[in-house]
Amino acid sequence: MTNYRNTKRFFKVTVTFFILFFTYHNIFADTFCVGALAEEKRINKTLPKKVDEYTELTQVSVNCDKKVFKYSKRISAYESDLASGWRSRKQRQHTQMHCNSDGTASKYGGTVIDVVYDKEFNYLITLKTTPRNCSWVFLI
Repeated sequence: MTNYRNTKRFFKVTVTFFILFFTYHNIFADTFCVGALAEEKRINKTLPKKVDEYTELTQVSVNCDKKVFKYSKRISAYESDLASGWRSRKQRQHTQMHCNSDGTASKYGGTVIDVVYDKEFNYLITLKTTPRNCSWVFLI
């Protein structure tokens, strides 16, 4: 009889733990999403905005379900003005930035997408960094 009670008690404690864990996880995810959407709205009100000498941020969007942060940017150049190898260099820089200790991909487990256009808003490239891209960064 004691063994049955212990098994029953263990089962109740385990089920309670999982219910609390998943409830907390969902509350955290919802809180994170609410904050991310508020930040999206706040930033978009200030756009377009220069982020450096050559780059202008034109739009920010957040997809909470997929944990995707998307930035649309315009550079003040044409593709013909860019140095050879610029695509791979930009992707490498994008991954390093979003996989560092404060990066969106490494810290929050989000995917970051930058869609980049030239000075006339002609499409140039899509840069994408996911949490799976981050494992090698810490080996350097």
